[in-house]
Amino acid sequence: MKKIVCLLLMFWVGSVSAIPITIDFDDLGSGVVVGDHYADLGVTFANAVTNSYGTLPGGSDPTSISHTGLGYQPTPANPIEAFFSSTIDTVSLTGVDVGGNGFMLSAFAADNTLLATDEVFGTGAGVGEFFTLSLFAQGISYIQFSQVTTGYGDGVVFDNLVFDTVSVAEPSSILLLCIGLISLGITRRKLQH
Repeated sequence: MKKIVCLLLMFWVGSVSAIPITIDFDDLGSGVVVGDHYADLGVTFANAVTNSYGTLPGGSDPTSISHTGLGYQPTPANPIEAFFSSTIDTVSLTGVDVGGNGFMLSAFAADNTLLATDEVFGTGAGVGEFFTLSLFAQGISYIQFSQVTTGYGDGVVFDNLVFDTVSVAEPSSILLLCIGLISLGITRRKLQH
């Protein structure tokens, strides 16, 4: 009986998996404040507005996002932010037209602890250069992304946010598991008597 219960539990736990979600912002037109538009996918944004530069190399045609106030030059002190409705462990984002000011992606826990960060620099004005940064850390609640410096007059836009959410069994699956365990127990009792 213990072996069967262990097998059923392993099967049920094994059904919990990560589901990658990709947001390419292409369902929005240019000039739309992103905000809670993707709340049903588990993420809301601060300081993000769509633009028509998703057509650049590395973008997903036609739209990408930039900063609502700073345009194509968000800074580490005033970044674009994405807040997840439940914690995640993996996130990636593409910086499009990354030049000498670079592109930085940082992940934070709910208590604002920095969990992971990465950055990359392009060359000169960055025309045609794009980079995807990926972060892996347990318990990511939100991310920030911006340029690394403001030394050049160059800008950057962002596209193709990908993050993993954990899929848990539905209550009906748990109910079926319980019914199965009870049935096994009853069958075992009948066989012993």
